[in-house]
Amino acid sequence: MKIIPLSSGSHGNSYVVKAGEDTILLEAGLSQGDLKHSLWDYDINVKDIELCLVSHSHQDHFKSVEWLSNRGVKVGLPSSAVEKGLFKRLIRKDRLIELEPYKTAKQGNWYVKPFELEHDGIENLGFLLLHAPTDERLFYATDTAFIKEVPQNVDVMMIEINFQKKYLEESVKEGTMSRENMRRIMRSHMSLQTTLDFLKACDLSKTKQIYALHLSGRNSNAEEIREAIQEETGKPVYIAGR
Repeated sequence: MKIIPLSSGSHGNSYVVKAGEDTILLEAGLSQGDLKHSLWDYDINVKDIELCLVSHSHQDHFKSVEWLSNRGVKVGLPSSAVEKGLFKRLIRKDRLIELEPYKTAKQGNWYVKPFELEHDGIENLGFLLLHAPTDERLFYATDTAFIKEVPQNVDVMMIEINFQKKYLEESVKEGTMSRENMRRIMRSHMSLQTTLDFLKACDLSKTKQIYALHLSGRNSNAEEIREAIQEETGKPVYIAGR
């Protein structure tokens, strides 16, 4: 399984996942133009993308769903967001897949098990993916304060590490961030320590790669995060978007 991070962070999130002959997209948070150029840079034709999974209804995760849908890509979205009509005008009905938490959906060679995450009071989904022909499993979770789902036998982990508390506290002391905003970030995103605690609870014996997602430019240090996760897990760690 190959992961190609196109973009990660509040400016836009999008990741290509390749397994065998199959290609899917996690998130569509780049603008149409930026997504087109990013795919072109990696010699990926949008016609080869069979599925795009979107975790929740924030712009930095769904900005290009209309463009993808119009070009034949099926789009999986949280069922509650569809019911509220948030994507009504963006996606063709025949290319829309409504995702319900803990109900496995099959699309082509992929099995998708969505699970609930906690983010700003809206439905946000993580995904446990199985690519049947290669028997490879991927765990994906971002934009959440914590994760209840504990995966087993996962080949690739893609997980948010948005901030380190010491840097948030520095921002407050410097006056560049209010305490209210600090509390909001801590309620809606994963810290390095939270991620370390989560990984300790997982069986990583089969895991080959760990991708750290959605790092804050001001409130995290990529090399410190990489070293901490590698020391804890003994696995190769990659910083998405860096």
